[in-house]
Formats: sequence, C-alpha cells, structure tokens
Amino acid sequence: LFLTAADDLVRQVLCHDTETGEELWHHDVEGIPGSPEQELPRVLEETGFAAPTPVTDGRYVAAVFATGELVCVNMKGERVWAKHLGVPKNHYGHASSLLRSEDLLIVQYDDKTNPRLLAFDLATGEAAWEVKRDAISWSSPILVDNGGRMEVVVTNSKEVDGYDPKTGKHLWRVECLAGEVATSAAYADGVVFVASEGATAAAIDISTRKENPEILWKWEDSLPDAASPLATKDYLILPTAFGLVTCLNAKTGEVFWEHEFDEGFSSSPILADGCVYLVDMRGTTRIFKLDKAFESLGEGPVGEPVYATPAYVDGRIYLRGLSRLFGIAGKK
Repeated sequence: LFLTAADDLVRQVLCHDTETGEELWHHDVEGIPGSPEQELPRVLEETGFAAPTPVTDGRYVAAVFATGELVCVNMKGERVWAKHLGVPKNHYGHASSLLRSEDLLIVQYDDKTNPRLLAFDLATGEAAWEVKRDAISWSSPILVDNGGRMEVVVTNSKEVDGYDPKTGKHLWRVECLAGEVATSAAYADGVVFVASEGATAAAIDISTRKENPEILWKWEDSLPDAASPLATKDYLILPTAFGLVTCLNAKTGEVFWEHEFDEGFSSSPILADGCVYLVDMRGTTRIFKLDKAFESLGEGPVGEPVYATPAYVDGRIYLRGLSRLFGIAGKK
C-alpha cells in the first residue's frame, strides 16, 4: 500500500504492508536539482504539500508534490529517477493526482503561467510529450476506454478535454465548466460526466468521437465541491460538501433520489460489489445501494476525520484518516 506524506521540511513516499499496516520503507524526496530548499510554495492547510495520489504499475511507484518534485522509486523504495518540474504558481497548492497509461506517466501540471499536461516514460523518466492547457484546476485526469480508443480526460475552470495518451494529440473539447474546479470527471458507457459547484453537472457523449461532442443534458442543483462524481451507465452519484447526496438518471439527468447526511464529503465515492462507499469528513463510511431508491446498507465510523478517497482492493477497503491508516475487511 503506497502513500505520500509531506510538511515544510520533508517529502516522502511510503510503503505499508497490506496485511499488518506495518511501514516497510519510506523514501525521502531530497537532493533533486532545482528543488526549493528554503522558499516553499504557499499552499492551503487543507491541501498541504502531498495532496496528489501516487501511481504504480507493480514495478515502479511515482509521486508528485506541491513543491514541483516528481520522483519514481522501485518496489524496494530505491530511487529510479527524479526531476523538478518547477514550483507551480497555484493559489491552493498542486492537487492533481498522477495517472498511468501503459508505460507512460501522465502529469496534469497546472500552473497559472504555464498550465500543461505532461507524459514521461515511467521506467526512465524520459519525456514523451507535452501539451499546453488553457486554464488551471485542482482536479485529476482520468483514463477512459472510448469504444477501444483510450483517452485521457481532464477538466479545468472552463472546459473538458480529451487527449490521446500515447501522443498527447488533442481529440475533443467541450466548454461547460466555470469557477474553481476541483472535481474530476467520471465516465461510463461512452459518456463523460462532469459536475462542479459554481458550474453545472453535464453529460457529454464522446462515443461519436467528434471534436465537439454533444452535451446530452445539464443539471444545476446541488453540486460537488471537492468530491468527484461516480458514474455507471444508469446512475450518477453527486456528493456535496454540506452532506446532500443526489442520484441522477445517467441517461436523462432526472433525479432518482436525494438524501441528506449530517456531515459533508471531501473524499469521492467508490463502487464495489454493487455498493457505494462514501466517507464523510468525520470519518464515517456511508454504504448504500446503487438503485433508483435510496437504501442504506450500513455505516462504519473510524473515529477521526477522513478527507482522502479510500482504495478498494481484493475485498478490502483502505482508508487514510487524519492520523491513522486503516485496513478494513468483511468477516469471513
């Protein structure tokens, strides 16, 4: 289990045993030419220096920090390569998580003066391609299979874009966003879904592979602030920072149901075994059925705030709380 940690002095990549939670190793991110030693970028306390999620292909682990340091280590925690991308001028701090597409590492590097999308060979760090972006955001890229064509989908404060992960070629664009976008896109059955407070929720049909895809529908009620939407071909789940969760018909945008919890959400929902797991900011996981009517299946508090999205692997859920790491499994 891999995660990152950072403060004013230290940036680290950590590896924990999934059976016991024991820390197996940590790698100190230091000694990278060009990295800031004294003048660190200003970041919000809520964002910190290690907001982006690392990525792995089972051989390498790559991580990026708000200082602009990008590092790749092997399964033993030994450095393979590292580089400094420049300190990003970003008024909340860099928050976009990394993405892997086959042997490439995709980095959404949003800087006020030079926002861009980058790709590196994961094994060597060699640059593969770079494209300029029009505006910044705090969302993360996603990789979708659009009828056999892989696409990297990214959002910013104005639009949604699709790119070829192998070459960086721009494939399509839709202008439908506004404000300071922190939510990532979601995808299901040929449709990209975006939703952000200050803008709208929109369903975009990219199955036609047009340069200007059609917007199927829009919805303008309660929208996410930081938590990203969850989509299937039938349902779209929209969690909010004030506790209201909405389930929309993914095909029409009509409301199936709304349910208000007593705490808001920063982490994004995940779908596992037909159930939605959504962790609120107090650290209680709300579990409910993905259906046309709301049906709670239970809840599980961990006793401390949780802001990060959980990971689901082999029947277990891993949660990162404010001060502890949790591995949760069902009873056998």
